[in-house]
Amino acid sequence: MKERRICIAVFDFAAISSGNAAKGVYVPDNVLLTHVSSFGADAGAPSVQTIDLQDDGTDITGATAIDLSANALNTLTTPASVAAGSVIEIDLNLSGGTSPTWTGQIALWGFVDE
Repeated sequence: MKERRICIAVFDFAAISSGNAAKGVYVPDNVLLTHVSSFGADAGAPSVQTIDLQDDGTDITGATAIDLSANALNTLTTPASVAAGSVIEIDLNLSGGTSPTWTGQIALWGFVDE
């Protein structure tokens, strides 16, 4: 079976604070999640700005505490298989600073069977 890398989803965040940022996407096909890219900026000088990825509410191994402080393409330490019908969730974690927020885009990348 042939596979191809795709952008699974892109999430927009507009001045979101920690605890208010859970977003998700339903995946209709089996995917192998391999990368997360981010491009954005913080306000309020947070000392921690990370995301955790979850599969139907359970942390994905190798996809927690992904750093957003540098706009980058992050490779997951362990690619994650996500079954068709699952929801991949993004939780934003900000701490430190004064009323920290984050604005930007986060994209999920991986492979899907073709």
